[in-house]
Amino acid sequence: MVLIGLVFNACTPSSLEVASNSEIILHYDSKSYLFSKELKSSEHLGFQKMDIYKNSALASEGGLLFYEKVTMDLEYEFKYGSVTTLKYIFDVSKTNIVYSSGNILLLQLRLKTGDYINLMAEKSGVQDMSYVYGFSNKELLSVASTLKTGHYELQNVVRLKGSITEWTQTKLILNPLIKPMFSRRSPF
Repeated sequence: MVLIGLVFNACTPSSLEVASNSEIILHYDSKSYLFSKELKSSEHLGFQKMDIYKNSALASEGGLLFYEKVTMDLEYEFKYGSVTTLKYIFDVSKTNIVYSSGNILLLQLRLKTGDYINLMAEKSGVQDMSYVYGFSNKELLSVASTLKTGHYELQNVVRLKGSITEWTQTKLILNPLIKPMFSRRSPF
């Protein structure tokens, strides 16, 4: 049974979110892709200039999915592009882009442990990003095929038992993911 349900409706061009009814859902190109209906846990991590919202959810195939949303204070932005930021967050040695269009990314990441994970990210702008990881290859390819991507060969992924992102103040200080936004000021 495939994890993703496809629902046609009118919606915004793209958003990856946890809906009010605890569903992890992607709205993209006037369609909705449902990834999970049952949240297992929620957590908020607050740092000096950024917030991370973490959720775990039960996938229909029995695995766990992990949704995270990272938001900046108004005067800060991401220091790097989306793929580089994700490489840092997940401490990866290799990134394979399965699909990239507009603000949606489908990736397979090779962790420094040698394990692979599948991830979908929405790069909403310079101040926030949301992503879901833990998809099986079948689940990721199901999304990729509906997005009209070509054939892509994926490595076997590890089934996750818990979140693998590590958010600490020390880590963020050593290699900050954010920087102050550039502002033009009038010389007068």
